[in-house]
Amino acid sequence: MNFALNEAATELKFTLAFDGDAAPKHIRIGRDSDHPPGAVFTLPAHPADPPPAEGKGKKCKKAKN
Repeated sequence: MNFALNEAATELKFTLAFDGDAAPKHIRIGRDSDHPPGAVFTLPAHPADPPPAEGKGKKCKKAKN
C-alpha cells in the first residue's frame, strides 16, 4: 500500500487483525518482510530511504558467478 501524508505527520498507527484475531506473525513490513512486535504498531510517516539491501529478504536474487 502507498500512503500520501501531510508534511506535518510524524507517524502512522496501524491496528491489524485477521478475522478479528491479532496475529503479528502474519504481518510483514518493508523490504525485509519484518514482523511488528504486535498487531498495533506505528511506523514513521516520512522514513529515510534505506541503503540497497544485499543478500537479505525473500525476494533477493543470488549473484551469479
